[in-house]
Amino acid sequence: TGNYAPHVKEDLATSPNWVPVPNLQFNMSVIAKVNVLPIATITTNVNDVVGAFVGTECRGIAYPTSPDGFLFLSPGSNVASGETITFKYYSAQDDKIYTVNETIPFQNMGEVGTLTSPYLFNAATPVELLSFTATQSAGDYVQLNWATATETNNKGFDVERKSGNQWSTIGFVPGN
Repeated sequence: TGNYAPHVKEDLATSPNWVPVPNLQFNMSVIAKVNVLPIATITTNVNDVVGAFVGTECRGIAYPTSPDGFLFLSPGSNVASGETITFKYYSAQDDKIYTVNETIPFQNMGEVGTLTSPYLFNAATPVELLSFTATQSAGDYVQLNWATATETNNKGFDVERKSGNQWSTIGFVPGN
């Protein structure tokens, strides 16, 4: 038997350990919701998290605060304006980190989104799988074939084999 697992830019087995940089001089406010594309579902899981980043530095995190998925995020900076903030979304249900397509320029005391018109983060599903087949060949060989509709930030696929109750990685196929 074979199994595959898509890789996003960050490999993880549990929720991310994003720790915001402490004691930043300036901050701004973002009120937002998350769409996971192409499914377009709004997050409502209290274990989901959105992280705000400048480069690889975490500048703020937020969890949904209500059943309708509102996020109240306060990214910080030591520069009053001009830094580009990128975002990542962790889905606890999927145990995956998704890339958020939107970026915003940091502006001290800036406000993005409101309760009546929240900013919308569009998180891209890393891999849309169209088909997957496993066919036993001569001996113990199994041929795996799959097709994807899209691959966003996909490093590739681990190919795994199950023996008893244990899975082990036996190969890697780069993403497209």
